[in-house]
Amino acid sequence: MSVSTQVSFSLSETGQQIVIPNLATQVANTGSLSVSYSYSGTPTSITIAIEGLTNNGGTIAILDSYSGTVNVSNRSVSLAGLVSNYDAFRISGIWIAPTGFNVSGTMGFSGTGSTFSALTQLSTVHTM
Repeated sequence: MSVSTQVSFSLSETGQQIVIPNLATQVANTGSLSVSYSYSGTPTSITIAIEGLTNNGGTIAILDSYSGTVNVSNRSVSLAGLVSNYDAFRISGIWIAPTGFNVSGTMGFSGTGSTFSALTQLSTVHTM
């Protein structure tokens, strides 16, 4: 069965990490992933990274890094040639920006498999 799902997320402080479960069980070399980022202001500098996690986070692959200071829509994250299906995806951001700055985003999944409710599955990790 083909699955297409979209999940919203928000990063409210620099160094924050959010873990999003893989909503389509075959999002690897047979699926696709896209992200959009919207900023609440203008950062001086920013880097947002997406990592693929397997083995309960024991194996980590850097999938994408974006350092643009302008909003971006439907950024395609290449999964071609990857040999593993990811259990989850971790999004993290570091920035220099005015107080109150945050990043809102969406991650779109498509591939084969079944879906489940991601709203209760999101995990937020705050780092200092």
